[in-house]
Amino acid sequence: MRSKLSISVLTAALIAALLIGCGKRPDTSPPEMLTKADNEYVICLTIDLSGSFLSQMAESGKAYDFATRLIDKYYRNKTTTTDKIILCQISGGTDKCLLWEGRIHDLRREFGTASQFRDFLLKHANPNASYVHDGLANVADYLADDERIESGEAKLGLFILSDMLDNSPDPQKSEERLVQSFSKLGGTSKNVVCMYYVNQQLVGHWRQQLHACGIKASRVESEIVGKPSLPNFE
Repeated sequence: MRSKLSISVLTAALIAALLIGCGKRPDTSPPEMLTKADNEYVICLTIDLSGSFLSQMAESGKAYDFATRLIDKYYRNKTTTTDKIILCQISGGTDKCLLWEGRIHDLRREFGTASQFRDFLLKHANPNASYVHDGLANVADYLADDERIESGEAKLGLFILSDMLDNSPDPQKSEERLVQSFSKLGGTSKNVVCMYYVNQQLVGHWRQQLHACGIKASRVESEIVGKPSLPNFE
């Protein structure tokens, strides 16, 4: 009897052990690395605030309307919060081209209305000069130094609102510098460079220049285009 009891107890123990073994085992493997925060989109909006262009971009609200369209097109259906947007300006000399950098929700919170955006632009504008080439070169150099843009991990969209009329002491030399800076952004299909409100006489010239810089996805539209068209990143 004792022998049968011992066998029964042993059998029950084995069954229990098997049942426990079939259950969910504790995860003893090392935890997976969290996905590194990435800027899937880096949108840079550069606005010409020099001379007569200032009233068109800031006071008439075209810059704010364009910024709103950018956000609606590229961020409306995205859930990530790691995307980056950068605001830059061209006016005066080359100082302080970079104005603001942050996340989309920060931009909406800080510039919730057209008047807030206008006041921000007017505060930083210097209509006394228009060093377009050097200003854009500074912006392009800043973007090229972004590790994720440089590696091609991030999709860059550089949107320039300017007539591209430069009145620096040596426009030809400054344009050569700008071409070199744009070339740093070439070589990857993920980088998009677009120019809007460009002087009609310069449209063809800058289409050729961007192509020569290796920018595979570019768009140059003249000042007569009422509603600039936004490209796709894909």
